[in-house]
Amino acid sequence: MFAAVWVWLGAATTLFMAVLLAVVGSALGDSVNALALAVPTVLYTVALIGYTLYLAVGPRYRIPAS
Repeated sequence: MFAAVWVWLGAATTLFMAVLLAVVGSALGDSVNALALAVPTVLYTVALIGYTLYLAVGPRYRIPAS
């Protein structure tokens, strides 16, 4: 299961970088709409923070109650 999470995290990172590269590459000297860079960055950051919080406080590493 843990290996599958790394695959999804790698896929999300690759997609995020591809979107940023496409947005920056399509500008070609023109100004880039701030939302075109801000929206993917915010979504990616929220997903990483959510996954980190899940690992920190989720049931995965909790000591079972006796």
